Amino acid sequence: MSKVVRVYDPNRNPPEWSALLSDSQVAVFVEDDHQELPLSGAEPTCEIFDDLPAAEAHCKQLIQRSPRLRCLVFDHNGRGGDPLAVYESPKLMSQELTTRFRRWSSAAMITTAVVLIWYDWRSDFERMWPSVLAWKFVTTALVFITWEAVLLVQRRLKRHQP
Repeated sequence: MSKVVRVYDPNRNPPEWSALLSDSQVAVFVEDDHQELPLSGAEPTCEIFDDLPAAEAHCKQLIQRSPRLRCLVFDHNGRGGDPLAVYESPKLMSQELTTRFRRWSSAAMITTAVVLIWYDWRSDFERMWPSVLAWKFVTTALVFITWEAVLLVQRRLKRHQP
């Protein structure tokens, strides 16, 4: 059993949604995955469920009907921390840049940057645009390399935790 409530209602006592939840209850927020915003409506709402399994079943059903949705499940502690669970279509989860893409594109950008700087050097840096573009490639490649390094460190730390 669930009920839909407004996220904030000044006429309600208590006005915040999180104060309405008991220890076992959870609230589901549904948002559009592409915009990462709550579904458009007159007022932001959430749906309160008696327990996590009921919320999970509801979220899975919503995701099956509309793969563009993302469901976030929170407990009585509210949205101050991470959600208890996030449900989204597997198609949406694959939108993240893959490790393979980051590695290949960083190598390609560094190689292209070297060629562009060499090209500009050959013309005594008269053109200037190849060097500017090269440094933009280097910067982007460094972001990808740093991203990979952080993920590598996280994996190693997770592996060594008891």
